[in-house]
Amino acid sequence: MNARKICVLVAEHQYFIAMEVEQILQKIAGCDVTICRRNEIDQELEARRYDLVLVDAEATVSECEDEARMIIAKGAKVAFLCADTQLSAEIDRALGLAVLEKPFTENAVIRFIEKAISPLQTG
Repeated sequence: MNARKICVLVAEHQYFIAMEVEQILQKIAGCDVTICRRNEIDQELEARRYDLVLVDAEATVSECEDEARMIIAKGAKVAFLCADTQLSAEIDRALGLAVLEKPFTENAVIRFIEKAISPLQTG
């Protein structure tokens, strides 16, 4: 039985962070990963279907909510990458969406991604 590769879009302003997440995703889950800047999400979602979008959190919960709605409407799960612990807590509390706080360790990314992709692997 061939398992379908999970397609992940990493939309992050800091390219080195995106590359680190990409490397971990490919190593632990064999994901098909695309990296883009945050302002290129719309174009990427129009060009291709993604199972999961990891997106750099905006300055407010409202902006994150708008972004999440757009991503979910395109059929992908969404999770945020965030350096602001207060914003991370607000996203979790107000939106109930997963947040990976930056800076992160490889083990933290692995645990986070395993939780995020496990439902996708069974579907």
